[in-house]
Amino acid sequence: MHRTKPPRRHPSRQVAAICAICFTALAAAGCSYSGGIENPLIRKATWFSYLNGDDIRDRCESLPDRFEVRLVYNGKFTEQVRSYEIKSDGAGGARVTARAMPQDAGNLLKFRLSDPLATGRWEQSTVTLSPAEREQLVARLADSGVFRRAPSGIDLKSWGSYWVSIACRDGEVFFNAWKAGSERWDQQQLWQIVRPLDNTGVPFYEPHPARFADSPTITRSSGDRQAADIHFLMTTGDNGLIGLP
Repeated sequence: MHRTKPPRRHPSRQVAAICAICFTALAAAGCSYSGGIENPLIRKATWFSYLNGDDIRDRCESLPDRFEVRLVYNGKFTEQVRSYEIKSDGAGGARVTARAMPQDAGNLLKFRLSDPLATGRWEQSTVTLSPAEREQLVARLADSGVFRRAPSGIDLKSWGSYWVSIACRDGEVFFNAWKAGSERWDQQQLWQIVRPLDNTGVPFYEPHPARFADSPTITRSSGDRQAADIHFLMTTGDNGLIGLP
């Protein structure tokens, strides 16, 4: 008896179907971040909520004794983003989780059907701090303005370098931001502070002001649709971000 073989599904179509299902599920979740930033699908759907620290705000409101800090460095969104999560360990110390976009992020040569999201996953490391080390870290963060609020009206362009911080301390939320090329930039030393706590092995992308040559005006006129699509501009408002895409 002759048996007809079932049609063979192309691997790329299988991956596309999986991604479509995942994106649909994430869209249904309302794009509010609640964890899993290392997953590229979650990161894509909830990035602006993560930057604004929506999850930290919720925890700070419900747990007034909580201590938590998130630092995000945007070297250039298409080249490098780094984040640092600093959380109390419940014994007076803290855990610092560093994440960084590898230089070959999105390299299709690393694609594996067994782990289709591997090409978009960031490098990660964790460091544990003693109570004395945590106290020293908190003091240095305070000196850089992490426990102060940013003035309204700071434009943060994805094609330029900036730091964003969101902190919960003593029941209060503090949002701050610094963009390269501004007077406020020299008031912070965040990279110098977190560098000894970063074991990701990813080199630091040197900061630069947002350049017109990298703006969507240029990328669109040059026909680079993909580059133009991933530009975004945010502005600081009342203790947070406004104008989110």
